[in-house]
Amino acid sequence: MARRCSAASALLVLVSLAACPAGAQIITPAFTYQGQIRTDGVPGTGSYDLRFRLFDAMTGGAQIGATLCADNVTVADGLFTVDLDFGIAFPGERRFLEIEARSDAGAGCADQTGYSLLTPRQELKATPYATFAAYSGSSGSSGTAFSALNALQLGGQAPEFYQSASNLAAGVLPGARLTGEYSSVLQFSNPANVFAGSGAGLTALNASSVSTGTLDAARLPVPLALSGASDTAILWAANSSPLGRAVYGGSSASTGGARGGEFYAASTSGIGVSGYAGAASGVTYGVWGGTASGTGKGVYGEATSATGQTAGVEGRVTSTSGTAVAATASATTGVTYGLYATNQSSQGRGLRGEALSATGGTYGGEFYVASTSGIGVSGYAGAATGSTFGIWGGTPSTSGRGVYGEATAATGTTAGVEGRAASTSGVGVWAASTATSGPTWGVYASNQSTQGKAVYGGAFSATGLNYGGEFFTASTGGTGVSGFAGATSGTTYGVWGGSSSPSGFGGHFTSPGVGVRGASTGNDGVVATTSAAGRSGLWATNTATSGVSYGVAASSASTSGRGVYGSASAATGSTFGGYFDTASPAGNGVAGFANATSGTTYGVFGQAMSPDGAGVFGGSEAGSGFASGVYGRAAGPTGRGVHGLGAAFTGANHGGYFESRSTSGTGVEAVASAASGDTVGLRASSASPTGSAIFAHATSGTGLAYGVYSQADSTGGVGVLGLAAGPTGQSWGVYGLNQSTSGRGVYGGAWATTGFTYGGEFYAASNRGIGVSGYVSPTSNGQTIGVYGESTSSSTGYGVYGKASSAVDFNYGVLGDVTAPNSWAVYANGRFAASGTKSFRIDHPQDPENKYLLHYCAEGPEPQNVYNGVAVLDERGEATITLPRYFPLINASPRYSLTPLGAPMPMLHIAEEVSEEALEAGQGAGSGDEPPGCTFRIGGGAPGARVSWEIKARRNDRFVREHGAPVELAKPAAEEGTYQQPGLYDKGPERGLLQLPGREAGGPGVPSGSR
Repeated sequence: MARRCSAASALLVLVSLAACPAGAQIITPAFTYQGQIRTDGVPGTGSYDLRFRLFDAMTGGAQIGATLCADNVTVADGLFTVDLDFGIAFPGERRFLEIEARSDAGAGCADQTGYSLLTPRQELKATPYATFAAYSGSSGSSGTAFSALNALQLGGQAPEFYQSASNLAAGVLPGARLTGEYSSVLQFSNPANVFAGSGAGLTALNASSVSTGTLDAARLPVPLALSGASDTAILWAANSSPLGRAVYGGSSASTGGARGGEFYAASTSGIGVSGYAGAASGVTYGVWGGTASGTGKGVYGEATSATGQTAGVEGRVTSTSGTAVAATASATTGVTYGLYATNQSSQGRGLRGEALSATGGTYGGEFYVASTSGIGVSGYAGAATGSTFGIWGGTPSTSGRGVYGEATAATGTTAGVEGRAASTSGVGVWAASTATSGPTWGVYASNQSTQGKAVYGGAFSATGLNYGGEFFTASTGGTGVSGFAGATSGTTYGVWGGSSSPSGFGGHFTSPGVGVRGASTGNDGVVATTSAAGRSGLWATNTATSGVSYGVAASSASTSGRGVYGSASAATGSTFGGYFDTASPAGNGVAGFANATSGTTYGVFGQAMSPDGAGVFGGSEAGSGFASGVYGRAAGPTGRGVHGLGAAFTGANHGGYFESRSTSGTGVEAVASAASGDTVGLRASSASPTGSAIFAHATSGTGLAYGVYSQADSTGGVGVLGLAAGPTGQSWGVYGLNQSTSGRGVYGGAWATTGFTYGGEFYAASNRGIGVSGYVSPTSNGQTIGVYGESTSSSTGYGVYGKASSAVDFNYGVLGDVTAPNSWAVYANGRFAASGTKSFRIDHPQDPENKYLLHYCAEGPEPQNVYNGVAVLDERGEATITLPRYFPLINASPRYSLTPLGAPMPMLHIAEEVSEEALEAGQGAGSGDEPPGCTFRIGGGAPGARVSWEIKARRNDRFVREHGAPVELAKPAAEEGTYQQPGLYDKGPERGLLQLPGREAGGPGVPSGSR
């Protein structure tokens, strides 16, 4: 509903300013306003809600006073009358009334919705009474009110103006008026400079200004801070009472980290607390601390530095028989400690003692007990798990002992060291030598007696599987028991075993490895001889029915020795140097193992001197099943099941040669059967810089042959994986080369007819990587394509689809870049569309390093920038339009359009154009220069009216100034005679731009059958 306010009168109802008798009514700022409402030229009738605002200008300006609301105003034939009171809002300046109206629908003034603005604002004119009041006066006081009854009639000032003493330039205020609060300092003075009174209520007095009297303790600040410099003391106290304290500090708080007293020294060699007992005799204390708490500490010292050789408490004594720190637990019962120390560091010590003298019988620590059942040293490791030590002793001396125990009694069952363990799996004495090299001993014992035992172990239980002694080694080359008879003559035994039982064994050896091993430095390790026919010189049996067991195990340490040597010396007959047989369906006739962890070793070594012989011949005679003529296996993580070497340095020899004569056979089949892990079915390598790790050659000149065919059955498998592992250099994970004039270097095909398949997919993980890089190298004229994409879908296909899926700003789905001036970074041969906005983006001319400037597209034969808006004209019918600060930097040749809104304005025109000097200055401005401001002025309109304006300018930024914006271009030689849309000119498709040869419907296809 369009509304406007007709010309209306404003009636100020005032009275004469002559003297009034008692009881006269005072004139208020209220006035009566009569107006008119028309709707589309028809006077309004009915009940209306009206809102009124007072402004100091016809348009814009500032609002004066509050917003007034008149609810349910009766409007008859368009006319209404209301009483308005804006308060003291008329100091003699022009005022304009703005009105809003709505048809009354029951909503009160609290509901501010549904109002329509009535235009234009109405200026309030003066009435005769108001004019007289502005100039009233008398001959004795020109320009002032001479008969005002209160402050409302005195110069328009509020009553508060005359209640503030700061507005009085002269006169005397009586003392009764000097009350209240004062925001600034008050200075009192009299001839005697004396302030009389009790001083009650005075605060913030400076004690230095009080020359006499006594300061109460309550006047001293808390805390009391004393500072200065003195060689004696800043604060000194003395007490002559034998039970008194010179200084006493107490904290009455029962909780929290309160302190009775605290002392601080900032010096790098200072002492926080210094206590000194000067008496030369008696049990005195330099510092004494005590606590009544059951968990308290008499003295607590803490060194908070995280580094350095700090000490929580340090004691020092100069007496030759003194004690640096003496600790006494005086209780005669209970588990007490003379000295108790703890350490929470994973490498710390609970207690450490050092004797720093380099000579003499010093002790790092000495402990003494006087009890007949006492313990000199008790060490206890209370942790229930872990490698703990009750007592640990160590020495760095090359001839020292970590722990030394001595029993000096000449008789009796004494023990130098005794250990006892109560655990069912414990160890009475545990000895370990941790050196990783050298002939060390976990336990070393010696005996000088001719019938003695250096080590004796006895198991005295008559039943059970006990051991007189048990020895263990964890080394892969260790010896469980080593016995050595060092005498160079006589019948000696390195190890001697005997048994008194008639069914016993002098020695019985069991091991998961070798049961018995014999070694000799000058003869046979083990000699076994028999002359019985049909018997064996050596018979060994392993009765284990499972596991990797050995009937006979033999080894040779000689660099040219044989672990097992078998010889058949007969010159004829089908003899065997060695004959091995297995009856198990999964057994091995011969198993050879070279267990050296380095060097060129052979599990089985075979050699034939005959030119037609075979070093090793393996035959599988079974007519069915997965039998193998030769089966090689390597258990090492980098081992080889079969290794073949072509040792000649010239000629087309083969490290391994495999052949299959079957029409469906496989020359080589390699299988990595592990169900997980990075396994490789076939691995090949070449050390030559021009060699090939794998060379596959399909020699047939016709047919669908494959140089390499690979297949992955896994749902997430990879048919071919190429990896260039070098971290630098221009290498290729997969390199495809095709010499045919219509071939493909690399072809990928996804043959599934549904689903999101990919003919080829490429991925780059580098933050500067390129997912797909296409490059054509010819530099001569021709239509080359770096990357070509085509879709033959009959519905919604995409020749090329680019997507930047990151949620971070400044991504590009497709980015094109060119360097030639008459080229296109992105070109569409046909329609070009965008679901979003189309814009140009340039480096912002005012901040090119940190900002972009975007302008949005308007098609035309020249690049243009467009700016527009709506202006409200002032009381002169004019408006000044201020353009963006960057306007002169990117624009030239501005053109203007004006459209009046609401009513015709025949005289509307551009009163002042954009300054040409400003435009010229903007073209020469640098990126860091402040550009000149650009404005233009509209004139000839109606006061308060609205005008739609538009300014178009020719784009003139740095890119256009450098490269221009050509409209007509000659086609380059390679495109002459072609059409972007040949059908529009009745030409055939062969005349089209970028017409490529027809593509095949698919690739070479997937062959039938399983490989």
